[in-house]
Amino acid sequence: MKKVWATKWVKALRSGEYKQTKGVLYNGKGYCCLGVLCKITGEEFTYSKEKNRYCVRGGGSNLESVLLPLHVINKVGMKSCSGLWLRHEDSLSELNDQGKSFEQIADIIEENYKEL
Repeated sequence: MKKVWATKWVKALRSGEYKQTKGVLYNGKGYCCLGVLCKITGEEFTYSKEKNRYCVRGGGSNLESVLLPLHVINKVGMKSCSGLWLRHEDSLSELNDQGKSFEQIADIIEENYKEL
């Protein structure tokens, strides 16, 4: 992951500005850690009646509500759509959904951004 985006993401996660949620990028009230990354890269969430949840454009007409869209992955230089890194079996999205706080996830990003 590009260091500049890792730094911005860590700052946003620690800011207290974002309420945390699980299972989706954004639910209308809160974000998972990947949803925060989408937001700081300029992505807008819109409600999809088709999916019955908030989504971002995944590319073309695809709507993404759970994982990072490809264009966000490319922009920030990540290697996966879920925040998987080499020395750990769980991705950032899984850790988020397992109850790790944004602060704990920010620590992981700081320590492992090169592998993300």
